[in-house]
Formats: sequence, C-alpha cells, structure tokens
Amino acid sequence: MTDEDLEIETVQARRPTAEERYYHEISYKDPVETTTRIEETAKYLLGIIAGISGVYLSAYKLSIGKTPVANLWCFLPFLFWAAAMILLIFVIFPMKYETYKDEPESLKKAVLSARNCKYILLSIGTFSFIIGIISAIFAFR
Repeated sequence: MTDEDLEIETVQARRPTAEERYYHEISYKDPVETTTRIEETAKYLLGIIAGISGVYLSAYKLSIGKTPVANLWCFLPFLFWAAAMILLIFVIFPMKYETYKDEPESLKKAVLSARNCKYILLSIGTFSFIIGIISAIFAFR
C-alpha cells in the first residue's frame, strides 16, 4: 500500500440538524423495537391459531355427526397449526446473546442475529398457518 491509498479525507464538522438527530436515534433504536414487534405479532398469531383450530374442530364435529372419522386428511390442518404454534412459541422465548466483553459491536451483531432468527421463525410459522387454513378448506370437499 502506498501513502496515497492511506490518505484520510477531512470533512468539515457541523452540528446535526433535528432531522439528522431523529434518523440517527431511529437507526439504533429500530433493531431492538423490531424484535419486540416480531414477538407481539407471534403472540397475536398464537391466539388466532388457537381460535381458528377450535372453530375448525367444532365445524368438523358438526359435519361428521355420529359417523366415525374415516378421512385422515381432515387432521392435516392440525399438523400445520401445531407446527406453526411450535415455531411461534420459539419466537416468543428470549434468545441467548453471545457477546464479547467490552465490545459493543458484538452486542449489536447479536441483537441483529436474534432479530433475523425470530423473523425467519415468524415467517415460517405464518406460512405453516396459511397452509393449514388452505388444507382446512380442502378437507371439507
């Protein structure tokens, strides 16, 4: 490397404007708040899954009457909903942050990693929930 490659660019310092301070504050608060929003979404989806599975079970019992269950495809939605519930429960549980002492960058990386993991679990759980609804619709055909 030459001295030209190591040249440091100097920039005139100035106070940030109110708008710049606002966006700076948002940039370091947003990852933590996003994790909270993901967990809240998982809680709501768990409630919705519990409600829909109860309604589906009631509708299924009314439709079969007293005849024994012969079609195992009718239980497929419950498998998808159970998978979704398990994934969403993992979203709610706190994750272990592996960080290095006196290194704030490692803490930020751990928070972002946990947020991404929770987002992936939420996405897969939501997809499983939707597939369960679709399979419940086809179970009555």
